[in-house]
Amino acid sequence: MADTSSELIGGRYRVLANLGKGAMGLVFMAHDPVLDREVAIRQMTAEVVARARTTTASGR
Repeated sequence: MADTSSELIGGRYRVLANLGKGAMGLVFMAHDPVLDREVAIRQMTAEVVARARTTTASGR
């Protein structure tokens, strides 16, 4: 995400800043125009998503 000032996530949330990166993914500060407040959004890494799908599919 190069230009976070104009990017929308989920067609709704305007990204304001990149807050950090961790083992599970990236965290952004964004503005929710529906609620008119700032929110935090986590973007999961592909590895975390794949592991969750595998766990769900195996019935664990």
